[in-house]
Amino acid sequence: MGMSSVGLYLALSSAVGFGASAGVRTETRAGLIPTGGAQTSDPSMDVELVPTGNITLSKGLSEFNAGYSVRLLRRFFVPNVERFIILHNLDLGYADTIGRGWRFGVNASGSVGEIDYANVGTVTGNQVGGTGGTGGTGGTGGTGGTGGTGGTPTNPNSGIAPNAAVIPLLNLNGLASLRGAVGRNHSVGFSVSMNHQRPLGSEVPTGNGNTVSGSTLFQRTTGAGVGATYGYQATARFGLNAGAGLNFTTFDGSGMNTGDPSGNSNFLAGNGTIGANYQFSARSAAGMRVGMLVSDGTGGYLVSPVGSLSVNTTWTDTRELRLGSGLSVGVEGQANPITQTFEPRLTSALVVGAAIGPDWSVGLQVQFTTPLPVESSAQPAANNQEFATFIGAGIPVTYRLSQTIQTSFGVRAQAQAPRLDADMFEFVSPLIIGYVAVSASVSSGL
Repeated sequence: MGMSSVGLYLALSSAVGFGASAGVRTETRAGLIPTGGAQTSDPSMDVELVPTGNITLSKGLSEFNAGYSVRLLRRFFVPNVERFIILHNLDLGYADTIGRGWRFGVNASGSVGEIDYANVGTVTGNQVGGTGGTGGTGGTGGTGGTGGTGGTPTNPNSGIAPNAAVIPLLNLNGLASLRGAVGRNHSVGFSVSMNHQRPLGSEVPTGNGNTVSGSTLFQRTTGAGVGATYGYQATARFGLNAGAGLNFTTFDGSGMNTGDPSGNSNFLAGNGTIGANYQFSARSAAGMRVGMLVSDGTGGYLVSPVGSLSVNTTWTDTRELRLGSGLSVGVEGQANPITQTFEPRLTSALVVGAAIGPDWSVGLQVQFTTPLPVESSAQPAANNQEFATFIGAGIPVTYRLSQTIQTSFGVRAQAQAPRLDADMFEFVSPLIIGYVAVSASVSSGL
């Protein structure tokens, strides 16, 4: 390398910061695993491998991130699913400061490949078509968001999942946001979001020995949303917030494997909320918001209250033990691309976590969600989502072997059931597993 090349390299290195990281996580789990939809669960074993890579470029207050991961899952002892299930994920993000106190960000993500039914919730981690938040607990009202715009239909954790053991899909998401301070105690935020998701057409097993075209599993879904939030920090401990959002979602009505929808189903949903948050002490905070959701679309309109309540507490904080908990309950509107309906959904979650010494941690996680019965002029489309209630729990234990390697083990359980007002209410598709995982990562930067 010549002297001029060395000089150019040093100049670029000093002007642009560069960071890179790579990691891998492997998990082995065994137990009763549901094979799709309302099928009975079967004894099975999964081996999962997830390599990841990320790069970061920064200059001044600007930053660009790009990350890629591939999920490789091999399932054993289940007919028609004893093969590799592969999902590719790409995430891109850019953030910059505009003027004094304003932050602009753009994020885009995409997934393509297959997801197994039993682990959809842990892979996607998405709620379906939410109406957005209006700031965090104990914060200054925050800038919130506009929620989902159709979201992902392949998430048992929101009670919505196609009836197949393997779900092939393409999922694209985008979000642009602008937030900043207006005066000493006021903050505002604006956002624009989009989502597109479609099933892919490969033949996949249903879990009962049959196969079905992936293109018939759920509706092709496209959505877009805009939102605005406002926060006011009245005192050091007390803040107020307000938010409003407007989302449009359209479902392609062709190609369902149950029912006979025709044409597109379109929904326009608007919501408005007001809320407050209070910091009781350095260890305890709570937040709440209330509002209304109005949806108009194919088949009629829907009016429903929405809102949330959350409480976060640190019970003890010493060198030997840090114990905390969080409880949240909320009602949000969700677009359902399987039934082509828009419905309010109750979701509650409890998280308890303890850090023991410098290396050990243990937790308890519980989640419950179900659609709420409401007065609506909309008539639901043909329903293949009879089991719309979800309950799940997990106990993870983690031990840090070094700065770059950690291991974890624990148990997970979940089940689905019909709506709470169903004539025959029973839990089906149980998942009860034990797991062991190891993760490692390395990073470098200039």
